[in-house]
Order: sequence, then structure tokens, then C-alpha cells
Amino acid sequence: MGQDGINAGKHSTVSDSFIRVVDDAIKPWDAGSLYTRITIWQLPLGWPINLGWWSWTSDDRDTVVDTVYVIHNQNWMTSEGWPTTKSGQCVVGGMYGSSAVKSNYKITNIYVETACSCAVGLEISKAAYNRHLTADGCVGSIKDLQITNMYFEEEFYTLGSRSNNFVRGETNPSAGCTGDVAGRIENLVISGRVAGSRALTKDDFVVPNPSTVHGLTFRTVDEPTPPTLAPPTPKPPTPTPPTAKPPTPTPPTPTPPTPTPPTPSPCVDSKLRFKVTTKKGKKRITRDCKWIAKKPFRCNSLNGVASHCPNVCGQCSTCQDAALTFVVTLNKKKRAKKCTWVSNQSTNFRCNKSGVRDTCRQTCGTCTVNLDDDDGDDDDGDDKDDE
Repeated sequence: MGQDGINAGKHSTVSDSFIRVVDDAIKPWDAGSLYTRITIWQLPLGWPINLGWWSWTSDDRDTVVDTVYVIHNQNWMTSEGWPTTKSGQCVVGGMYGSSAVKSNYKITNIYVETACSCAVGLEISKAAYNRHLTADGCVGSIKDLQITNMYFEEEFYTLGSRSNNFVRGETNPSAGCTGDVAGRIENLVISGRVAGSRALTKDDFVVPNPSTVHGLTFRTVDEPTPPTLAPPTPKPPTPTPPTAKPPTPTPPTPTPPTPTPPTPSPCVDSKLRFKVTTKKGKKRITRDCKWIAKKPFRCNSLNGVASHCPNVCGQCSTCQDAALTFVVTLNKKKRAKKCTWVSNQSTNFRCNKSGVRDTCRQTCGTCTVNLDDDDGDDDDGDDKDDE
């Protein structure tokens, strides 16, 4: 755990990293950098992805931030009072006060698993806490920034009266500060999904000075940008000289190969423990498929067990998710979840959690078949039934 996060530097890459930090986690403040496959535990104070909080001027364009998992985002604790402006402390943003023009940034595929105060809080100000203005007191603009495919597991959570998402450029540029140093936000594109269903829209944002924000656009998540196709250039045909035709040999009669039947995947029971209600309905217990295998009649007497233990219960021909609540380890803690939690959001990421892929078979695309049509005899043993 550190007091502050990482800055890759110009034309550098940071990948496959875990960051647990009290202040800003990722600080993309240079040209041509790549930040990818990063997991962040954001403690109080700071932005997980901070776009500007420094006191120098350098080339600042064409940086990519792709695939970031924010597993905790606790900056809502301090977002109301710091910084002193209304931009708050969101997942992406910052107080920009450099004379460099920040342009053509692409920030995409951001997954936030817990409550946060806001998605984007971005402000340009010549009075920023850390700043480096031109000699005439001008601050650079932010142009062609794309913040797309943001996924929030929960609704935004705030303290006090501070507004959620906030975008504003410099409201009072100094005399002569025009063009790229007017401190405007130009052509900002945003897309996201909140609480697993609703789209992030302009209604979620406060834009108090629209004249400082030009071309703000909201898209739906995963909206592809169609490529620009140039028309084909016609090519004159190349003349082919006549070729003498050789005699046509009679080909031998081929023997068709013997097809090899595909090898089916084995039918696998879930390795995760699940919560089940006893047949009398008076007690909820946590068990696994090994317990079911000792007395297979439980497949029929206990609701939902067959979907969790398809091999033991002879249900391999049915492609379905486990119906019961199962216990999965998240951040070294045991959590009770259902397959709807997997399908709701961050599906690929959650399917890769230990045991989930064989539990939520339909959602994770791992439905299998049983190699052995003979169920065999199960050994009931002498174990005492916990029911």
C-alpha cells in the first residue's frame, strides 16, 4: 500500500498490476502510455484514474487505459470536502491546471464492483491546486477524450449535497487565452452502465457552464465505431498467355476417411459449497456435492441440488446454472452469491473465480455431457444424515 499511485512515463506500459493506495492510483500524465489489466483498491482520498494534478508542462496525448477493475472505491468518504471544487473525487477525472493540451486519450472497460461517489469528475482551472500555466496565465484544453464502457455494480453513493458527476472547463480564461489554451473540454465521449441495467446519461451529470464544454456525447456501452472504408481502386486485368493443356489423368478413387466421433467433455459437479433447506424446511445448511453423493436420494428430496450436482444427480443433459446460493471466496472472504451475480456484470471476470465456471455452467458457457450412461451404484455408507 502506498501514499500515491503510479505514472508510467512517456511511451511506457504498466500491465497486470495490483494497486492499493490512499491517494490517486493511476496517473496518466504523459504521451503514448498504456495502462492495462490493472486491479485497484482505492482507499479514502483521490481518483482511481487521475487525469491531471501536477505542476509541469509536457507532451500529453495518445494514452490508453484499458481493462481496470476497481474492487473497492472508498473515496466517497472524502469526496464531499476535497478538493474544494465541485468536481469531487470520481472514478475518472481530476483538477487540470497544466498548459499542455491533453488530447486523444482513450479510457475503456472500467469495472467498479462497490459503491462509489461518481463516474467522471473533471474540471479545468487556472487556479488548480497544482498547476503550470503559460506565461500569459493560460491553461490547456482537454480534447477528444473517450471514457467508454464503464460498469458500476451499484448506484452512486454520496455524502452531503455535492452533485455526482461533474464536467466544467475554465470559466474565466485570462486575456489572450484562446484556441488550445482556452481551457475548454472538447468532444468528450462517455458511456457506462449503472447498477447492472440503466445507462449513464447526461441526466447523471452537472455541467454548470456549458460554454466551457463543447461536443459532450453520451453513447451506449460497447457501441462500436464503424471503420472508414476507402473505395477499392480498380486494377486493369493482366493478360494471360495461352497455355498448352496437358492430358487429364484419371484420379484414383479416394477412400473416404473413417470419421472419428467427437470426444465429449466430462460432466463435472460444482466444487463450491451451497446452501440448501432440509426437507422439513426448518433448517438451512451448507453442504457440497460429496455429501449429496453419499445419499443420492437427496437429488430429489432437496430442491435445487440437481442443478448444482449434475453428475451425481444424472442431470448432465440439461444445460443450466446452479439454482442454489453458493459460497465463493472474494478478496480472501467467503461470500454467498447466486449465478445472477455472475451474469449481471463483469461476467468473464467472475466466471474465472475459483469454482464459478462449473457452477454457473450456462452463463459461463461450460455446459458438459456425461461420458458414462451407467450411473452406477452409490455407496450410501453409514454417515448420519445431517437433515
